[in-house]
Amino acid sequence: MRRYWLDINLQVGEQLVIDKDLFHHIFDVCRVGKDQHFELINSTGQGFLVHVDTVEKKRASVTVVEVRKIPELKHPHIHMFMSMPKFSTLESVMEKAVEMGVHSIHPFYSEYSFVKSMQDKDLAHKQERWQKIIVSATQQSGRGELMRLEKPFAWKDFSQKINQLAIDQCLFFYEGESALNAKQAVAKFKDEQKHKPIKNIGLVIGSEGGFSTNEINGLESLGLSPVTLGAQVLRVETACLTGLSILKYEFDLMEA
Repeated sequence: MRRYWLDINLQVGEQLVIDKDLFHHIFDVCRVGKDQHFELINSTGQGFLVHVDTVEKKRASVTVVEVRKIPELKHPHIHMFMSMPKFSTLESVMEKAVEMGVHSIHPFYSEYSFVKSMQDKDLAHKQERWQKIIVSATQQSGRGELMRLEKPFAWKDFSQKINQLAIDQCLFFYEGESALNAKQAVAKFKDEQKHKPIKNIGLVIGSEGGFSTNEINGLESLGLSPVTLGAQVLRVETACLTGLSILKYEFDLMEA
């Protein structure tokens, strides 16, 4: 079933005219035709199954035949903190993070991050592109809400961001020496909070250059212990997907 993002509320029997960019994508690019069905999804977690009544040159008319509630993301919600990598790497991670159910991504500028800062004008242009990537991945994966992508922040504000999100536990992946591996760290989290559900969990990933000694000390001062993903040094996108897979498996987030 093809799905398309349209932030609008509809009811069964309601008709809708689709035109402009959405028309081009659905009917010119995806080649949807008359009497076919597809689903529109919105930010309230609803899916609207529609029937294509008519298709003209630049517009189409559809009728809603069914409304369903798309399941919400299960807890714990995963919040990913990434030192700013190359834009191509960030975009690849964003797409996969949407598909894997990440709740939010929080990029930050660190000592070894590939991108050190961005002008507001450049950031606005990138954010527009990034939002399109998120919407596209949301349509493909069928999740019922858009992943949040926050504005990049300075390293000095890291502890404030963690506190604002009420993070219950946080995994800090590090390519150097670590006392715990990811499986041991998750088991420790579960044991520490076995009488209190973990609602929000953080995932901290460095950029291509890793973390500086000062940054490692800063993370440890927040109570975050370095966690290893194995002997091999992983690329940023590989570390992100590995960490997400571990969390989804260990916290039973793979159940339908």
